[in-house]
Amino acid sequence: MHFFLTYVDVLQRLPPRFDMEMIMKRYPFKYEDCMNTVLVQDAIRFNRLYDTVKSTLISVRKAIKGEVVLSAELENMGLRYDEYDDNSNS
Repeated sequence: MHFFLTYVDVLQRLPPRFDMEMIMKRYPFKYEDCMNTVLVQDAIRFNRLYDTVKSTLISVRKAIKGEVVLSAELENMGLRYDEYDDNSNS
C-alpha cells in the first residue's frame, strides 16, 4: 500500500506543464539571443518528460487497482522502487 500512496503523492505534486505559447511570445527565437532558443528547447524537453512521468504514474495507479494489465516495464519500475525503499529504511 505504501507503494500506491507514494505514486499518488508524486502525481499530485507534479508541477504544471510549461505554457509554450507564452514562452515563445515572451522569449522569441532571435539569432542574437541564443538563450531564448535554449530556454524554448528545454521547456519542450521538460513538457515531454512531464507527459511521460504523468502517463506512467497514471498507468501504475491503474495497474495497482487492477484496472489495466501490469506491463513488464511497470513491474520493473515497481521492483526498483521496492529495492530503493528497502535500502532507504536500513
